[in-house]
Amino acid sequence: MRCGSVLGFGSGEAAFEKNRNAIFYSKYRISPIENQMPYVIILTRKRNTNKTTKDKHLRMKSHADIFKKADLIKLIKNPEFPSVSLYMPTQQVNPDRRQNPIRFKNLLNKAFNMLEQLHVDWANDLLDPPRLLIQDSLFWSRQSDGFVLFCSPDLYLSFRLPLRFDEQVVVNRHFHIKPILPLISMNGKFYVMALSQNNVRVLRCSRQEYQDVTPEEIPKGISETLQYDDPQSQLQFHTKARAGGGKRPAIFHGQGVGIDEKKDNLRRYCIQIENGLKMLLNDDNAPLILAGTEPLLPFFRTVSHYPHLLEQDVHINPEELNNDQLHRAGWEVAESYFRGLQKQTVEQYRDYAGTGRTSCNLREIVSASHHGKVETLLINADIEQWGLFEETMEIFEFHDHQEPGDQDLTDTAAFYTLTHGGTVYPIPTDMMPEQSPLCAVYRYF
Repeated sequence: MRCGSVLGFGSGEAAFEKNRNAIFYSKYRISPIENQMPYVIILTRKRNTNKTTKDKHLRMKSHADIFKKADLIKLIKNPEFPSVSLYMPTQQVNPDRRQNPIRFKNLLNKAFNMLEQLHVDWANDLLDPPRLLIQDSLFWSRQSDGFVLFCSPDLYLSFRLPLRFDEQVVVNRHFHIKPILPLISMNGKFYVMALSQNNVRVLRCSRQEYQDVTPEEIPKGISETLQYDDPQSQLQFHTKARAGGGKRPAIFHGQGVGIDEKKDNLRRYCIQIENGLKMLLNDDNAPLILAGTEPLLPFFRTVSHYPHLLEQDVHINPEELNNDQLHRAGWEVAESYFRGLQKQTVEQYRDYAGTGRTSCNLREIVSASHHGKVETLLINADIEQWGLFEETMEIFEFHDHQEPGDQDLTDTAAFYTLTHGGTVYPIPTDMMPEQSPLCAVYRYF
C-alpha cells in the first residue's frame, strides 16, 4: 500500500463541499505505526467519537539534535488530521534564551486556537504532551538555532536543529516539512580522510554527524609502513615527542637516504593507505575529502583510484584537529559539492524544457505530484502559496495569507513527491530556473 492511500478521505466516501472544514472532517483512517515506538506518543482515537482516550502510551526518546532521512520518512508515512507542525528560532545564551519557553507557549496557544477553529474538541489532549516542555528549564537551556515540533494523534517528534526557523504553526492533514528539507537535500554522505606521517583517520560524515570508520588495514603511520624494511637499507626513523606533548613528523636518516628514497617511502605509505581504503569504500560513490599538507596529499592523489575523490582539499595539519573540528572543516568542502549537485539539477530542468517533461505551473505540479509523476521537484525556499488542495476531486483554493487549516501548496507538492519516491531540492529564488514557486521534472511525458 502506498503512503498516499491513507491521505485525505481514505475510503473515498466523502465528496467535496463548499464548507472548507469538510475537506478535513470526512471519514479517514488512522495509519498504523510500524516499529516506531521509541519515537512516538500514541493517542488512541475511538472510532466515531471526537474524544481521545486517556490512555497515552508515552514512548518518547530524548529530544534529538540530528534530523535523519528516517525521521522524514516517519513524517510522510503518518499523514493524519490534525497534524500540527511548529517551528521557532531559539536562543542559546542568557538572557535571550529565557524567551524560548515563552515563545513556545505562545505558539502552542496559536496551535490550540487553530484546532478550535477547525472544531477539534480534543485539542487539549493533543497538545498536553508538548506542554510539558514549557516548564523544562534544562531543556530550554540546551538549544541549537531552531526548534521544531511535530504532533498528531499517532506521532510526536521534536528536534533541536542547526537551522534558524521563522515562527510558524501549520495544522493540516499532513506535517509541514518544507523548512527542514535543507537538512535532507544538503545532507548527503561524504568521507573525510586526515593524512599525516604519524596518523591516518577516516570519518564517515553527513552534515549533522560523523563516525570514525578508519579501517584496521590502514597503517597507523609511516613508521608502520617501513618497519619491515630490509635492514640492509640501514634506514632509521624516529618520532621523538615534541615539547608540549604529541608527536612530530617522522624523521629519516642513515646511509643512502636521499630525496628519491624519501619520495619512495611516502609513495609506499600512500599505497598502503589506498589499499586499506579500498576495503572501506569498495563500491561506494560518496565524495572523499582529503585533509593534510604537502607533500603527502599530492603523493596520495598519484596512487588513488577512487573516482569520487574531490579536487578541493582541507589544507591544514590534521594532527591539530580533533574529530569535531575535522568534521566541520570537511563539511565546508562537502557543502560546496552538494550545492554543485543542486546546480546540475537546475541545468537538467533547463535541458528538458520544451520536451514535455517539465512544468512550472503550481496547480499542474501539485496534481502531478499527487499521482507520483514528479521525479525531481525544485521548490522555491523563499515563497509560500497558502490554500487548499482537495485530492479526491483535485479542487484548489488559493489564499493571499494563511488561514486555519491551510496548506502551503509548495509544501504539499514536496510531500507528495517524497511520498512517491521523488527527490526535492529547496532552491533560493535567484537559482530557480523559472519565476515560479515550483519547477518539476516528470518521470514520463
